[in-house]
Amino acid sequence: MPSINTAINLTDRMTGPIQHIIESVNSLITSVERVGTSVDGAFDVHAFDDTRHSLDLASREMQEVVAYTEQARNAQENYNRSVNGGISGTNKILNTVKSMAGAYIGMQGIQKLVNMSDNYVQTRARLNLTVDDGGSVDELESKIRASANRARASYSATADVVAKLAQRAPDIWSSNDETIQFAENLNKMFVIAGASQAETYSATLQLTQALGSGVLRGEELNAVFESAPNVIQTIADYLDVPIGKIRNMASEGQITADIVKNAMLSSTDEINAQFNSMPMTWGQVWSVMGNYATVALKPVLLGVSALANNMDIVAPIVLGVASAFAIYCGWLAVYKTIQGAVNTVSAISAARSAIKTGATLAEAAATTTATGAQAGLNAALLACPITWIIIILIALIAILYAVVAAINKGRDEAISATGIIMGVFAIAGAFILNTGIGVLNAIMQALLSIFVYPFLGIIEWVLNAANGGFNSFGDAVANLIGQIIGWFLSLGQVVTRIIDAIFGTNWTSGLEALRNKVISWGKNENAVTLVGGSFEGIDRIAYGDAWDSGYNFGTEIDSKVSGFFNGEGLEGFDPSSYLTGTSGGTDPTGGIGDTLNGIAADTSAISDEVATSAENEEYLRKIAERDVIVRYVTPNINVKMNNQNNIRNGMDVDGVIDHMVRKTREAMDNMAEGA
Repeated sequence: MPSINTAINLTDRMTGPIQHIIESVNSLITSVERVGTSVDGAFDVHAFDDTRHSLDLASREMQEVVAYTEQARNAQENYNRSVNGGISGTNKILNTVKSMAGAYIGMQGIQKLVNMSDNYVQTRARLNLTVDDGGSVDELESKIRASANRARASYSATADVVAKLAQRAPDIWSSNDETIQFAENLNKMFVIAGASQAETYSATLQLTQALGSGVLRGEELNAVFESAPNVIQTIADYLDVPIGKIRNMASEGQITADIVKNAMLSSTDEINAQFNSMPMTWGQVWSVMGNYATVALKPVLLGVSALANNMDIVAPIVLGVASAFAIYCGWLAVYKTIQGAVNTVSAISAARSAIKTGATLAEAAATTTATGAQAGLNAALLACPITWIIIILIALIAILYAVVAAINKGRDEAISATGIIMGVFAIAGAFILNTGIGVLNAIMQALLSIFVYPFLGIIEWVLNAANGGFNSFGDAVANLIGQIIGWFLSLGQVVTRIIDAIFGTNWTSGLEALRNKVISWGKNENAVTLVGGSFEGIDRIAYGDAWDSGYNFGTEIDSKVSGFFNGEGLEGFDPSSYLTGTSGGTDPTGGIGDTLNGIAADTSAISDEVATSAENEEYLRKIAERDVIVRYVTPNINVKMNNQNNIRNGMDVDGVIDHMVRKTREAMDNMAEGA
């Protein structure tokens, strides 16, 4: 993270050595005095008194120097603390600015997603009005997307053109396929003409308006002429007239919408041939990739639009979340206020007690506690099973892809690792759904067994007893016992329905057959049957079907991704023939082979340029030599002085000036010698 740091340190490396010197001299004098005393006054030791006095004065002066130095150090430390406080505030401002920038970027991303959703939904709605032949809007979108990919154009722009053409000139088109082909030819001709995005938009708008009005003339003709003159040339070739006569014919209303349509459609082969010779640009690559991204984001775009159309449902949820967040912020503010008051009271108490050491120890203990809490949190995160489950899943997926790739290479098969993963997820989803289905079936079975079957069983037994549905009293008793047993069997079906839905067994049917058999005890041909049959419930999802659907979906993802990166998404894209210059399809390199074959013809022109370059090089070398000589012979001398001089008379001034002149001359002599 970028930050600002600064510090000024004052270091004293003089006082200590001088103090040592003073102490050493004092020790020396003491030793000499002892020697003089020992040799009975061989020399006068009192001569050292002045020296000792001078050393004492020097020692006191050094102590004053130390005191002044300590004061300067304290002042410098206070200054450093102030600077660091300012730096901390600046860093907080920087962090705040970065947070605001991140929030702004996030809002811009959301805004772009919303705009993209609006454009897609509006275009889809207009395409829905132009669907013909009983088709669907999805099929029409697929055709337009394929056309846009062939023309290296944006899907949204192509769909907009198709919708405008179909709505503004509905009578001239025989089918949607014809409209799409016209839009594709138009996109390709813009690429051939090298029209910019603004020119393409302007010309397309004017041309669709002209087709809607029935004739091409005036401003519409001028816009097309400026952006894509090859379109006008195609119309002229179709009418077999010079291109110069087109303006006169247009002013007379002779360039009708049918002529423009027929001219463009009849030149499809010629347009494709010219378009295939055009190199692909990175802008066109991004347009095609954007088309695939639109397909991937289709559910998201429709979901964003669904939110806009269901605000009566979304608004209460948003308001509820906002209210909860506001309550949380209010509680947090109250908590911080109380905490601040507690901290203030604690600070006052600490100041009154004036136990600085105790306060420092308490702060250290709090820091240690916080560190321990953080370490505990880290340990808890590492001990969380969800973290390890995610890591294990990622590792298993990587291993699966490696194993499948090895199998495919060794056995020459085409197993899809993505299909296996999607199949597993589909089975897991089917298991969850079957569990839910089993629970729902069990609930309905429980309701029937508790509230319906006993009531119907009693009514059935009474009716049969009254109307001779039993041959004897023993048969009636047997049927009553069968009804009771059947009721218990129906309760057992509550459990079997969950088991059958999850594991695909058929235990419920077995219990149902047994129940129907026991409740028929004692009945004759005149008996009434109210309880019987089988409650089917909700059908479960077969795991085999779920696997097939998931695997096929994953295989389709593999084919789409590999197809795009292999160039299969661009019709006519043949990479193997680019270097030879014989590609019959789209050549994004502009024909590298042809370029390489033509290099030999240009070597003569290159040799002339090399000779001219050699002369220019010699001229530049001489200029450089002159500049170097001038730089060293007539140098610019910059003298920077920062000193403290005590000048008391004219002699001092003369000495300073003489010293500056002497040093300047020495610098000039050194520069001239190249030193």
